[in-house]
Amino acid sequence: MEITFNNVDITKCLEYSSAYFIGSYLIVTLFVLYLFIQDKRVGIAVSIFSLFTLCFIPYTIGYLPLTMIKLMLVVFGSFILFVSLTYNCFQDIVNKILTTIVRLNFLVLIFSANHIFIILSLIFLTITTPIFTVQNKKVKMESMLIPKDLWVVLSTIGLIIYYLFSSYFCSNASLVIIAVVIPFLMHFFNDTFLESRALSLCIFMIFNILNNSKKVLMIL
Repeated sequence: MEITFNNVDITKCLEYSSAYFIGSYLIVTLFVLYLFIQDKRVGIAVSIFSLFTLCFIPYTIGYLPLTMIKLMLVVFGSFILFVSLTYNCFQDIVNKILTTIVRLNFLVLIFSANHIFIILSLIFLTITTPIFTVQNKKVKMESMLIPKDLWVVLSTIGLIIYYLFSSYFCSNASLVIIAVVIPFLMHFFNDTFLESRALSLCIFMIFNILNNSKKVLMIL
């Protein structure tokens, strides 16, 4: 049975990635999260590797400029976050820009959304983004307009809807949804929403780039 929205076949999108690829991503992400809990330097290593992957392999994929901006925000934000968490440095700078970076990640998605409901949802999530600060080598969330737990729930639902109905993410819908669900669970499990979100996105980006690069090389 086909489920379509704005000419996007959602059922087909969810079937694109192989079970092996999805399983590999899930295992790697959970393993990295486990290592990160033991040693925060793992986060720095992952963000640096994702930056290396983004800088040296994107020519095989042809990312749109807007997508590159989004990915650079993820990588840059993740790197300064993990450096601050690991070495307790640049804390004043990080605390001034961390919330803005999170908001920009939602704001950038608005320009690629194709339905008014999704656009309004992303605007709402941007405005109500909690205040994120680093205190004692841990990320703290402070509610902004709505309770932070509610924002986490709504942002998870909003992002899943966005990714499902976005033709650009169709080929990796299953993976990117996992990258959204993991931080949701980690928030209520051990209050590490932003850290796990950053790690999940960096690992997703690496998987996505390497997978698409492999497809291009096989065609060539």
